[in-house]
Amino acid sequence: MSGMSLSQKLTLGYAALVGVGGVMGYIKSGSQKSLAAGSLSSALLFYVYSELPVRPTFAASLGLGLSVALLGMMGSRFKKTRKFFPADELSDCQTQARTTRKARACKIQHGPSQS
Repeated sequence: MSGMSLSQKLTLGYAALVGVGGVMGYIKSGSQKSLAAGSLSSALLFYVYSELPVRPTFAASLGLGLSVALLGMMGSRFKKTRKFFPADELSDCQTQARTTRKARACKIQHGPSQS
């Protein structure tokens, strides 16, 4: 795990959280949609994690798109239910993941800073 970039570590943790969230939704309320969405999103995030070292711009873009979609979904659910977990918890993780991906994409396009 020490050879991974910060973006990879955050993406891997985020994938685990999303997957566990889908399983929790299924266990708590029997929601097959939650299980399917959590599994698919987790698998896509794992793909992003694996592609970050090889195709960072593509992976960051895919991860950002998925994060925005999940943020919209979780945000609308939070507005309806006013329940903190998992909507707010995942939204915080999504914000952090997006920020890291954006910083990494800028570093790749413009090169490391010379400070």
